[in-house]
Amino acid sequence: MNKKILLIIAFVFLSLFIFAACGGSDKDTDTKTDTTANTSSDKNDKETETDTNTDTENESTETEYTVKVVNFKGEPITSGVFVQLLKDGEEIGGMKKTNANGEVTTTLDGDNYTFELIYTDEGVIYDESECVLSKNAPTKEVMLYNEATDRKMTIVPYNAKEGERFDYEAQFVKEGANKVAIDNQSYYLFQPTVGGVYKFSYICDVAITIGFFGQSGYVLEESTVEIKDRAFTAEVQNGDQYPIFVIGVKSLATDSCFLTVERIGDPTKEIQKLDYVPTQVPSKVCEYNYLNADIVDLDVTDKNLNVVYSENDGFYHLGNEDGAIVLVRITSASRYIASFSKMCETTKLFKIFVDENGTPLREEVYNNMIEKYAEKCDLAGVVPLTKELEYAIKNILEQQGWYGEQNIFKYPDIVDENGNVIEGEKIEVPEKNAWLFACAYLVENEKGAEDSKIVIDDTIDPIAYHVNIDAGQTLYFVASKQRAATLTIKNAQGIKIKVNGVDTEYIADENGKIEIVLDLIPYVYEDEETKEIIEGTYPIEFSITNTNEQKLDISFTYVTKI
Repeated sequence: MNKKILLIIAFVFLSLFIFAACGGSDKDTDTKTDTTANTSSDKNDKETETDTNTDTENESTETEYTVKVVNFKGEPITSGVFVQLLKDGEEIGGMKKTNANGEVTTTLDGDNYTFELIYTDEGVIYDESECVLSKNAPTKEVMLYNEATDRKMTIVPYNAKEGERFDYEAQFVKEGANKVAIDNQSYYLFQPTVGGVYKFSYICDVAITIGFFGQSGYVLEESTVEIKDRAFTAEVQNGDQYPIFVIGVKSLATDSCFLTVERIGDPTKEIQKLDYVPTQVPSKVCEYNYLNADIVDLDVTDKNLNVVYSENDGFYHLGNEDGAIVLVRITSASRYIASFSKMCETTKLFKIFVDENGTPLREEVYNNMIEKYAEKCDLAGVVPLTKELEYAIKNILEQQGWYGEQNIFKYPDIVDENGNVIEGEKIEVPEKNAWLFACAYLVENEKGAEDSKIVIDDTIDPIAYHVNIDAGQTLYFVASKQRAATLTIKNAQGIKIKVNGVDTEYIADENGKIEIVLDLIPYVYEDEETKEIIEGTYPIEFSITNTNEQKLDISFTYVTKI
């Protein structure tokens, strides 16, 4: 029994020994496997390290390129703008739209590239010479600015060196940034389309003198505004017409800059608008369309032209107070421009008065005034020139800029026989004469002599005629062939009238009026060729003689009776 126990114990120990031996073998195997794994891992790590180094070397040849698009204030342009990169003129990838920062970023092999901008606003451009990217300068900021306008206007600034004014063709600029040329002292024009406070400034690396030189109708000799932070402001009120500002830029250090215009606020105050009320309009219709005198336009090119105001009648006279009355064409067109009354139908005739900073103070409108004068015009469409007409005409000239854009002192273009347009030549007009452009005066003609009778037209409507008769002078007239007519003469004291060669004595009434009913002489005859019976009347002929010892102005009305 004891032997069995000993054998069992011996068997158990033997089994444990064998198991232990087998376990030791597995341990060795695990160790060997771990060593192999470690070796493989080290090898993979080395390969990974090699790959990483290779990738790093590859990444080091790539560069991040950025294009930023801004406006003149440096603000990003985030809509409507795309960037296209190019390599040696060939497009790289597609167009990319600017992001919320106005930027487009692309990673490319480090090299030199160019780019172009594509945008929806056709009114702006950019400097294409700046569109270059390189590995050392991978970022570029590009400013969009206004494309140059075709609109120009001739203004008349003052040349301090020469001591006189001269013609200058000024270009209009738009709201925003405008690249402009500078030739010592240069002028540019801006016309708002809405009221507001406008800021005028410039962008340039060197100092530039900028200033406000008034409005296009009359350019100031010097700038009248204070410049702060390289800028000045001007205000304009809302309305149906807006002034044209003259901006001057001057520099001896550069030949160009960016001139910027920015609306920075609404109008701060309402401008006072006044309807000018006339006070010197003649109380009744004055007759200046003399049958025996012609209306002749003043020669505004004459440097010696002179008009003198007379306190006696409140009118201007040619040469001196006793000279011919100066007349203004109100309802008839002048040599240079349509009649004032015609312009009143479509145009506001006005002036905006401003302070030394160009801020509007008040607006005076002259349309109603002109219409009041038009009511007093005679058949020739003229009235005498008064002080208030002078005031209105000068203000309208200045506001409308008729010396410039419309250029009233220029012969109109004509078309030759081949259909080619021949541009009119500009007329040199002394500045002191310019406001007289629509003025005229009377010059006696040779009509009224017995061999050059004055013809009176047929009319069933009363038309007032006007003649001037020297002392002892006789004027001869020939009238219509109607059955009868009525001749009414005013201011008829001392007047002798002869009808159809027969001396007849007519006496004026207490109002100096003579009225004559003229029965015309009928006739009937047979046409020799057609044998047609012709019926009619002979023309009436009459003469008016001034038996007074002084010259007379005579008004008469001739009405045809049917």
